Amino acid sequence: MKYAVLTGDIVDSSNVSRLVWLTALKEALNCFGSSPTDWYIYRGDSFQLILDPLNTLDAIIYIKSSIYSLGGLDVRMALGLSSVDQRMSLVAESGGPAYVYSGHSYESLDDRSLIQRSEWPQLDRTVNLIFLLMERIMSDWTVVSSKTLRQRLLHPDWTQAQLAGHLMKTQSNISRDLKRVAYDELRAVSDWYKLELKKYL
Repeated sequence: MKYAVLTGDIVDSSNVSRLVWLTALKEALNCFGSSPTDWYIYRGDSFQLILDPLNTLDAIIYIKSSIYSLGGLDVRMALGLSSVDQRMSLVAESGGPAYVYSGHSYESLDDRSLIQRSEWPQLDRTVNLIFLLMERIMSDWTVVSSKTLRQRLLHPDWTQAQLAGHLMKTQSNISRDLKRVAYDELRAVSDWYKLELKKYL
């Protein structure tokens, strides 16, 4: 069975109270697994999450929107896709190629904030080009639009009117925010990613 391992860290974590960003990060990670089996936070502001590969892009977008919505922060993530030798009760004690790919990619991030490495180089080349475009899109996100995106992802079945009521905004503002974060385009990329991965898994 193949797994996805995300290794990441909070950029400029000192800009915001640790309690604030830590709470947001934990809430985001809890949407995709449980601690300490599926995720853990280490070395102050770094984290690792293991999950179903088909949920990976949704996790990346959601974690990004959660951290962006705090203002003054970013998050870098390196994705490894492959097998796992052993799933231990503590994710920190698990190991295998997916962890190795994720760790090596994390160490090579430099000025990138998203990167993938797997046992399928052709897939990686395509996905990493898409990640470059996603990084460019995400660089234009604002705190306000990120909060709207986060709620959209939490409540995919809600109408824009329901989102507007929940966020105490007008429907036109919701529409504007979702366009600013390129919500429709990101959903299309996520759908493509899932279909493409199924060819390899």
